[in-house]
Amino acid sequence: MKKVEFVQGGRELLDSVAPMWEKLKIHHSMISANFSEEFLNKTFASRKTDLIKKSKPGKLRVDLARSKENGAYVGYCISTINKDNAGEVDSIFVEEKFRAKAIGEKLVKKALKWMDDEKVKSKIIMVASGNEGVLPFYEKFGFLPRFIMLKQK
Repeated sequence: MKKVEFVQGGRELLDSVAPMWEKLKIHHSMISANFSEEFLNKTFASRKTDLIKKSKPGKLRVDLARSKENGAYVGYCISTINKDNAGEVDSIFVEEKFRAKAIGEKLVKKALKWMDDEKVKSKIIMVASGNEGVLPFYEKFGFLPRFIMLKQK
């Protein structure tokens, strides 16, 4: 992790995550048994609009991991706090060759600390169906499954 530095900001950094978000979208489309086309049809512009709408003014945080070697972004975490003062880790991604280096853990910790500092009432993370392999990662932070939401096609 010594070869990575972290950058934090708000909505002004959202466009920086777009290339990585596209990779996450493809990942979700490949593992989704039922809604792959829905993932593929989503655009970053619409996701960005959704994130800005759901967060209270000033309550959107972007944490980026950047390679010190070439300045390229290698991971991100987007978090929001909504009008009901509930925090959410909305999206997180780490480039494959940078995984298993505690970058994702550091990104989540930064998001959760921000939520603690903002005194949110609750914190959530939604995991796409098919991506259950990430549950042990989130359990390290105290997140446990609560609901299974079904959606009619």
